[in-house]
Amino acid sequence: MHMQAENKDRKQEIVLGKELSRPLGLLIGMIVLTVVINSILLIKINQLQTTSVQMLSLLRPPHGLEIGEYIPEFTLETIQGERIGSAQFSGKKLLLIFSSPTCRACQIFWPALKDFANRHPQLDILLISLGTREEILRMSNEQKFPFPVLIGNEKVFRDFKVPGTPYLYLISEDQTIRLSGFSERLVEVELQLLEQ
Repeated sequence: MHMQAENKDRKQEIVLGKELSRPLGLLIGMIVLTVVINSILLIKINQLQTTSVQMLSLLRPPHGLEIGEYIPEFTLETIQGERIGSAQFSGKKLLLIFSSPTCRACQIFWPALKDFANRHPQLDILLISLGTREEILRMSNEQKFPFPVLIGNEKVFRDFKVPGTPYLYLISEDQTIRLSGFSERLVEVELQLLEQ
């Protein structure tokens, strides 16, 4: 009798163990499934985040050298054949304008630039233009700029990281970038000059 009771208890334990193992197996399966789904979601979120950052970087406006960065050294010829270099402007404020004779935005900008130069004769200004010598000479003769026009080259445009034209840099006396941007930033250059 005692053996029968023991067998009966064992059968109940086996039945109870089987009954408990099903929910336990389901619970373990659900946990594994949750871990797999969360891992897939994290991977997808990471991919989406990477894609979003790449897309946002495309929306960032192009820019040249960073504020506070030293300007690259350069020496270029004017249309008259005179050699002018960055070292000549050490200790002076300098406005560098990167331009091109065939750039429509530059052509629209030139009259405002000439007016600006006439209002601020104390500021050294150089126009670095990318084009053929003949194009730059024709542009300079037509515009009658009151400052030197230099014949630029791809290297100088690359060294200054010029993203397009007309692009400008206001250079401090220590030859670091104080302000940079496209032609609409000329107003900010003027405000900075007036504050001093």
